[in-house]
Amino acid sequence: MRKLLSEAAERAVRYLEGLDSRGVAPVAGAIELLKKWDEPLPDGPTDPETVVALLDEIGSPATMAMAGPRFFGFVIGRALPAALGANWLAGAWDQNTALSAVTPGTALLERIALRWLLDVLGLPPTCGRLPGPQRGRPQSGAGLLRRPGDDNAGHRGYPGGWHLLVRRDGVARARRDAHQRLLLGHDRGRR
Repeated sequence: MRKLLSEAAERAVRYLEGLDSRGVAPVAGAIELLKKWDEPLPDGPTDPETVVALLDEIGSPATMAMAGPRFFGFVIGRALPAALGANWLAGAWDQNTALSAVTPGTALLERIALRWLLDVLGLPPTCGRLPGPQRGRPQSGAGLLRRPGDDNAGHRGYPGGWHLLVRRDGVARARRDAHQRLLLGHDRGRR
């Protein structure tokens, strides 16, 4: 594993260091080479080193140089080294931050990030409160929908909350209903 991850990191660093010397937009030939990825599903696993090499050798030249100093399109790009390093570490941690008892470190980081975001946006800290001990991403909307002084009594959702009409359309319905109940309470969604 160490060899593979070191190779991936070396390729990533080489890509970033080369952004100053390449064009911002990918050339047509690089985009044409992306077709090499489109192949039938392999019969078995592919060597991990081969996967990383193909991603870099075919994908890197076909990227827009958003992380480089000369990209000025939209309000995206230019990952800071600290943010990129944190992203790599978070990927290695592979945490599902739904329960703070299971993932205390990343759960705390999410609470801190939420507090900072509310501060930047000038919103009161009560906007970030989530009911119960679970503070997973699907529930984060509940905290933003909640107003100071609201009380999620029983399963009726937040007082003055929205009533949603959810169409029953197979598998999507169950997923929508579950998210709706997380955000608004059991009785807030009408079918």
